[in-house]
Amino acid sequence: MKKTLAKKPMRTTKYKKAGGRPQVTVANKAKFLKLYEDLNTNISETCKALRVSRRAYYLWMKDKRFAKTIEDIDEAQIDWAESKLRACIDKEEIKAITYYLDNMAKRRGYGKKVEHSGDISITVISAIPRPSKTKDEDEDDEE
Repeated sequence: MKKTLAKKPMRTTKYKKAGGRPQVTVANKAKFLKLYEDLNTNISETCKALRVSRRAYYLWMKDKRFAKTIEDIDEAQIDWAESKLRACIDKEEIKAITYYLDNMAKRRGYGKKVEHSGDISITVISAIPRPSKTKDEDEDDEE
């Protein structure tokens, strides 16, 4: 008696074919952009949430309007972070002031510096023991 496997019905999703490539629609891109901003510009989380591959995201980035919108969202995030940093500086928080000076006032001499002179010597310490010389090698050295 042969067993026949029942065919599972195909899922109806937003995908065109079994390959899993999402339809490139204005609505999908708009959803991505909104969620991208809501998730604080995290590409991986946005792709996972919308079930879009990173490859699809990078294909969408070839669209100049989409890429410009992504860039604008990223810049807005940086502006927000800078405003929070400024607020901390206004509260005279020393770590915020130090961070700002280390990164923004390098031309005035602030920042982390690594100074070294022209003479740098390196000592190599070997943890592998050297084999002892045999009598034949000792005799060769003496000659």
